[in-house]
Amino acid sequence: MQIVILGSGNIASNLLYALNETSVKVRCLYGRNAVKTEKLANRYSIPYTNIITEIPKNAHLYIIAVSDNAIVQVAKSLPDINGMLVHTAGSVAMHNLHPYAHNYGVCYFLQSFSEEAPTMFQNIPAFIETNLPENLQLLKQFVNTLTPHCFEYNSVQRLQLHLASVIACNFTNHFLAIAYKLLNSDIQTYGHLKPLMEHTLKKAFSNNPLLVQTGPAVRNDTQTLEKHLNILENDPEIKNLYKFVSDNIVKLSQTKKNPDEF
Repeated sequence: MQIVILGSGNIASNLLYALNETSVKVRCLYGRNAVKTEKLANRYSIPYTNIITEIPKNAHLYIIAVSDNAIVQVAKSLPDINGMLVHTAGSVAMHNLHPYAHNYGVCYFLQSFSEEAPTMFQNIPAFIETNLPENLQLLKQFVNTLTPHCFEYNSVQRLQLHLASVIACNFTNHFLAIAYKLLNSDIQTYGHLKPLMEHTLKKAFSNNPLLVQTGPAVRNDTQTLEKHLNILENDPEIKNLYKFVSDNIVKLSQTKKNPDEF
């Protein structure tokens, strides 16, 4: 299989890292940032260009791996291509590619990517969608070179999954950043939270998380809640956040009698 990657950011760099060990041939890497694109392409000895009209026109798959708000802009700039066009975003509907290709789809890998720590794709789920049933096989073939965990989700399902992943991942990380701040950025003390977090995540993915909620809010421990709010008196934003989340925990805990309603 021959592909073209459009983008030189986190997703593109991780794809190139993973594909380097497969039979997939990257015909070209396109990126607007000339220095970054050249550096990334040279790392894997693949052709590259900063002029989108110079990309090969006859690859099997064209992967738009850019930020969500740049997907349509890249698609608009494409020359006539013979292959299938896909983007990698969780929150962008497939039909956004309709005006720019006869064959198109989405290949969304449910993971947070960074250039500094290359991702191993084997355990990552991928969620795919194509405009025509006959295009599914090509996209599955590509995904299966990276991971066996391939699922067919439409744009509505994928957006719901993306929302859930933002709350589960990004919000949790933000709360950890707040915890780090509250511990005066003491990395050693902050590290003591790791076993607690690992145990919490293990429980949450082995059960309905609503049923294993712990803490002063779910216990209706008003004395402890008040002590915490007093500590946060000089930080009204975090104080309000603490109160809002605690109130929400109390509210959701009332659905325990029928957790399917949660």
